[in-house]
Amino acid sequence: MEWNNATALVSSAHNIIIITHISPDGDAIGTLLGLGHALRELGKTVTLAVDEGVPNTLAFLPAANTVQSQISGVEADLIIAVD
Repeated sequence: MEWNNATALVSSAHNIIIITHISPDGDAIGTLLGLGHALRELGKTVTLAVDEGVPNTLAFLPAANTVQSQISGVEADLIIAVD
C-alpha cells in the first residue's frame, strides 16, 4: 500500500484496533504499545490486543495493562497488524 493511502486510512479512522502475533516478543509488544500511544495522542480511540495477552516478562512496559487478550464485540473503522 502506498504511504499516502495508509495515512489517509489512519486519518479518517476514529476507532482503531491494533493487533500483533501470538507469542509476541518485545519488538512486537513495543510496536503495539508505541503505535497505540501515538494514535491516542492524535485523538483516536485505540484498542490493543494480542491472543493470550502480554507475556509476563513484558508486563512492566508502560500501558501493558491496557492490552486485551480478546476483542469480541469491539467495533473499529480500521485494524492494524504489527510485528
